[in-house]
Amino acid sequence: MPVLTFDEFGGGLDVRPAFALSRANILRVLTNAYVTTGKSIKKRPCLEKIATLEAGTVGLKSFAGKLNTFYGAGAAIAHADTRFVARRVPHITTGVAPTKIHYADQYNALLYVAAEYGDGTFRHHYLDDPGAWANATNYTLSTYRRPTVANGFRYKVTAVAGTGTSGGVEPVWPTTIGAAVIDNAGVNQLTWTCHGFDVEDVNCPHTKQVAKQAQKMYAVGVDATTVRYCKTGNPRDWTTASDAGFIAAGLYARGSDQVTAINLFGKSSLAVFFSDNAQLWAADPAPANILLTSNIEGIGTVYARAAGPVSQDLFFKAQTGFRSMSLVVITNNLQDNDVGSAIDALVNAQILSTDDPLSLYYPKLGQFWCINGSTVWAYSFSRTSKLSAWSKFTLPFTINDACVLNQELYVRTGDDVYKVSDAVYKDGVSSIPLVDIQMYAQDARSPGVLKQFMAMDVIGTGKWTISQQWYDPEIAAWRETDSYEYPAITEPGNLHPVELLATRIAPHIQHQKDEAFEISALSLLYEKLGPV
Repeated sequence: MPVLTFDEFGGGLDVRPAFALSRANILRVLTNAYVTTGKSIKKRPCLEKIATLEAGTVGLKSFAGKLNTFYGAGAAIAHADTRFVARRVPHITTGVAPTKIHYADQYNALLYVAAEYGDGTFRHHYLDDPGAWANATNYTLSTYRRPTVANGFRYKVTAVAGTGTSGGVEPVWPTTIGAAVIDNAGVNQLTWTCHGFDVEDVNCPHTKQVAKQAQKMYAVGVDATTVRYCKTGNPRDWTTASDAGFIAAGLYARGSDQVTAINLFGKSSLAVFFSDNAQLWAADPAPANILLTSNIEGIGTVYARAAGPVSQDLFFKAQTGFRSMSLVVITNNLQDNDVGSAIDALVNAQILSTDDPLSLYYPKLGQFWCINGSTVWAYSFSRTSKLSAWSKFTLPFTINDACVLNQELYVRTGDDVYKVSDAVYKDGVSSIPLVDIQMYAQDARSPGVLKQFMAMDVIGTGKWTISQQWYDPEIAAWRETDSYEYPAITEPGNLHPVELLATRIAPHIQHQKDEAFEISALSLLYEKLGPV
């Protein structure tokens, strides 16, 4: 009896072919599962709740071995869970908390943050240490100090009388942005005014698109036609001539001149995106060496946070779908690749132009994740295993932020934080994801030949249900059999009947149990009955 065996699903999710075409190693539907380096299909890692945070913070970023959150002025927030640290990034005038953190990364072992606020403004913060206040010390105008016990604010000398000498007793520091306190009242007094740690240089653009490369911070200019950069080694200085400055990216654009996103590329380059084109610039501590090296016409992005590294490439969500930027080492030529074309139709329907998807690399599984609301588009990639496979994950809640710390991926929804874990098989307390796998219609390389599909064998982990779809010419439509539950491995025992007459059938596999699931092989036993 002929046997049709499927044991290599390395193509992953691919909706480009017509459903009726026989495609053995790609899938019409692959939801809540992914393709492993062994080319099997495995249930996605689930979300293990690790904390409910104290109210009042936003964001989730990794820094200094901790998961960092952010808040504004007012009462200090200290997380009881020592894995988390809350950091102040108040609005420059009102002191209110941010609504979103667009960027956070270390610079000289200190945190640099780009925050958004409810009034639509953005602000950069550099959480450095200006030094502690000391008694009986002379201070000059514009000097910054913090309290001897740090409170998340810094204080600027805004008025000096006489020698400007601090008193013998530390002031009671105000915690309202703009509020002042007198130190050592009298002829030599100082006035300290409360500030956050925002960058005050007038040439800092305070935009949401930020990247760090070659010892400089880069940010899109206010008019969006330039990309500004700070002085090498000092992210508070965006002015010093011959060190800080800007890239005239819009001048060299081949299409729109409005910069929409920037990101790292390789070890020493900066990718600059427009809505319909892109550029690659050599980044360098010396401004004279910051040069345009490549242009890509006809492909860009409108999404500021939707680019992320995969191996030595840069993936991003273009308006046409996921694309990648790669450098051909032998020729040193920059190329763009339609790496996401297999799922363009799905992605473009789910990610709208008004969305703000977040992309990152999940090193533990070797996956690129693009998170948009409660949907994840995951790309499993391995050069050694020759694996390039897309999947779609659906989550039971909207993801507000995500980060990677020590190879582990964490996500935040509201005040709840979850760890992405392959040790649990449900999201949170009770939400078990539905694994849905739809193969293409298989004709055993005999199109137009009627077959009697008699039985099926499977090899895997867990118990799942399988139904079969087939085309019924009498009603000119696809139909589906009732589902049948299969054990993990059926090969040693009796055959599991299929009993279907058709020219081709499409196996439909589902799993929704609190257990591990993996399918390594599926075999269909059939007999050819002759041409239809």
